[in-house]
Amino acid sequence: MIGRLIYFVIQFAVVVALTIGGTAAYIIHDKGMAYAHSAFFLEDMRPAYPAALIAAGVVSLIWICYQLTKKSLEREPFDPDTY
Repeated sequence: MIGRLIYFVIQFAVVVALTIGGTAAYIIHDKGMAYAHSAFFLEDMRPAYPAALIAAGVVSLIWICYQLTKKSLEREPFDPDTY
């Protein structure tokens, strides 16, 4: 149980980091490395933070649904004759 929770937190952090890093890489590639040292770069990065949290939330929700579905399929099917 603790291992799954740690995996969940690490997965959430990785998705957030990849989304923010991808956005930064796209902006730097589009406008140049000198633009990354300006105040305008931070303004362009502002929408990336909520987008990263939303993306991580969606990925985490998909992971949770997958785990619950997997767990429910591993149980034996309901047999009404035994009850």
